[in-house]
Amino acid sequence: MIYNKKSKRFSFELFLAKKLNRYQYKSYIIIAITITLIIYNLLYFYEH
Repeated sequence: MIYNKKSKRFSFELFLAKKLNRYQYKSYIIIAITITLIIYNLLYFYEH
């Protein structure tokens, strides 16, 4: 089984979207902000 970060992240997004189905559009915005914050944190830790 080939590990694919992109597909894993995508299924995690789908999972969150299903959990927050009532607030579908807002959930996508929250997911985007969360992923952005995680990426910024990873970059920050790599630099320091």
